[in-house]
Amino acid sequence: MASKTPLEERIIQIRKECDEIIDRHVEEIRKECVGVPAPNIRRDIELQARGCPCAQAMHVMGKLDELYGAQ
Repeated sequence: MASKTPLEERIIQIRKECDEIIDRHVEEIRKECVGVPAPNIRRDIELQARGCPCAQAMHVMGKLDELYGAQ
């Protein structure tokens, strides 16, 4: 198997970081919404910020405008 390029390694690392941000947010919501399964909360985030985990993490952090260049 070919080794990963520096870009591929950065993408993998960024996706991990995004997933960690989203997972932390899901756990915060679960504390407030007892009984709601984590996958349902995650799906809601995915629906609110369609696209890649990067967009979803930016949504969770309240920075979608920065992601899409809105002013």
